[in-house]
Amino acid sequence: FPLFGNIIAARLTNYTLLHDRQEKQLIERELQRASLIQRNLLAKESPVIDGYSIHAFQQQCQAVGGDLYDLASLHDGRVLFLLGDVSGKGMGAALLMANILASFRILHHEKDFSLARAVKQMSTLLFRYSMPTDFATLFAGIIDPRTHTLTFVNAGHNPPALVRSDGSVEHLAPSGTRIGAFDFTDWTVDARTVHAGDLLFFYSDGVPEAQGKDNQYGDERMERLIIDSRRDPLPMITERLMKDIESFVADTPRSDDITMLLLKRES
Repeated sequence: FPLFGNIIAARLTNYTLLHDRQEKQLIERELQRASLIQRNLLAKESPVIDGYSIHAFQQQCQAVGGDLYDLASLHDGRVLFLLGDVSGKGMGAALLMANILASFRILHHEKDFSLARAVKQMSTLLFRYSMPTDFATLFAGIIDPRTHTLTFVNAGHNPPALVRSDGSVEHLAPSGTRIGAFDFTDWTVDARTVHAGDLLFFYSDGVPEAQGKDNQYGDERMERLIIDSRRDPLPMITERLMKDIESFVADTPRSDDITMLLLKRES
């Protein structure tokens, strides 16, 4: 009897292990598919902006993430760009990210598209149809290549850096709170003139909050590198920044996505 019992126990154990392995494989396949869908949702190509160069970069720390960015040409020749960071991690954050992207893509096709109205509509939808802990920071901007004017709404996002050609920096501070956090709120639309040689650097908090052994990478180190690299080609700037972050982080496990969007007026 003890031998028979051991055989049964071994078979049950093998069955459990097989079942667990099959479930793990199923989850991994679903995550791989979700990751592919999410990558396909992001802008594949940057719009051509006369007199400007533009470059986007994203590195996720998990199969799916909550960072988002988008680039789109509007009907009147202006270019819209978004960069945001959804609360939370994993599949839930990825679903919210996809919802925000899809909503803005519908809204920006309107002929009378308004940044402030679009941000408010998106915030209202997020507040009404998601959990109280579901919200997002968002920077939405429009560049007009004819007047070289940047108009923007910063909904609680990290202040992007407008690096002037002489190395001075202006920060595009938040003009309102995060989207989805409250039912009723408004955002101010701000504007800046972009001069020849100026560089706009937009980023998610995964850059300055990259965790090293004892402290975080930090805004100051990030900004100093961007200023020093402002005359380099945009892909080279992101490559240099990522190498510096990886050197700083070393063996510390990554805990957040990194997304960057750079736009430079060349002439």
